Amino acid sequence: MQTYIFIIDDDPIFRRITVKMISKLDKEFFIIKECEDGEIGIKELERLSNSEERIIIFLDINMPVLNGWEFLDKLIQNENYNIKDVRVFIVSSSTDKIDIIKAQNYPLVKQFIHKPMDLITIKAIVSEL
Repeated sequence: MQTYIFIIDDDPIFRRITVKMISKLDKEFFIIKECEDGEIGIKELERLSNSEERIIIFLDINMPVLNGWEFLDKLIQNENYNIKDVRVFIVSSSTDKIDIIKAQNYPLVKQFIHKPMDLITIKAIVSEL
């Protein structure tokens, strides 16, 4: 069973840094998918429909095309594309308490992480697998 790590964020620098940090972990254990908005992320998840794969999603809130909240709503609306193990971590520069509270209302969201994310946080998340 593979573990997919989705980095859904419109900031290419954030995506690049996150990929570099993940690559310091066991590269062969993870398949990394970079998505510049939620719509691309949804299309990539659709390809994994009905799979047994584990999926970790690092999700930004404020993005063009399909933002993080809309992404979560589509994911839930489509019953997680029948993927058994999906874990979402919101990674945002937002300090708005409303965003943090809103994130807690989504059962898929395991944690709200303030940018920048560090290697210790990533290690902690993937070690839970």
